[in-house]
Amino acid sequence: MRPSTCLLATVVLAIMFPALAYGQSVVAPDEQYRRLLLDAVAALEAADWKHWAYTETDIGSDGVFVGRFDPSLPEGQRWSLLSVNNRNPTPDETEEYLDDKSGDNGWGGDDDGESDTIVGMVEPDGLELIEETGDHYLFRFVPDEEELEEGFTEYLDATLRISKAGGPWLEYIDIHSNGMFSPQFGVRVRDFTMRMTFERAMASGPVVPRSVEVRISIRAFLVINLDEYIVTSYTDYERVGE
Repeated sequence: MRPSTCLLATVVLAIMFPALAYGQSVVAPDEQYRRLLLDAVAALEAADWKHWAYTETDIGSDGVFVGRFDPSLPEGQRWSLLSVNNRNPTPDETEEYLDDKSGDNGWGGDDDGESDTIVGMVEPDGLELIEETGDHYLFRFVPDEEELEEGFTEYLDATLRISKAGGPWLEYIDIHSNGMFSPQFGVRVRDFTMRMTFERAMASGPVVPRSVEVRISIRAFLVINLDEYIVTSYTDYERVGE
């Protein structure tokens, strides 16, 4: 089965958090940082996903899979497999790919049309500003313990960067282990990295995902070894269906 970046990441971390409502008052640095993060996330939410098609490239141990998502097409026809390892896909590969994508409504939402575009793992009230320039803010944060596998938090370093250009928007989220660790008995995590990057689809367009990189190396109970590195990129954004 072709590995799925989001699925693999979710095995270790739940990377979704809901949109948060906020008021108008700004009374302390923590609240300012929280407002800044929520404004940056709102720029990602602003994309009208039913009008944005894109190409998705998965690179992993099973090869290079290039697919296209077009939300203007009828449900069940929105995904197509363009190539596998730089060649035309076989019928079996296409069938497996489309089966894997069944129910996947792209970055824009799930089967219920709910927004799933808020990507990350950030506790807004726990942001620590470590750098501010004329171009960006760089924050350190502790990932929400409730969203992690038990025992992970203390072994992770996490940062995010917010661009100032054209209003605040999220440039990247980076979460990685700071050495080998054992979150629970019999399990040793040798390496974990998750990096999500974003960009504007056009000079004045909405903020969209650009890439998701996941590296995970785990040994469990001396018999299970998982060593995987997957990069998924999102390119060729095109406004459709108007």
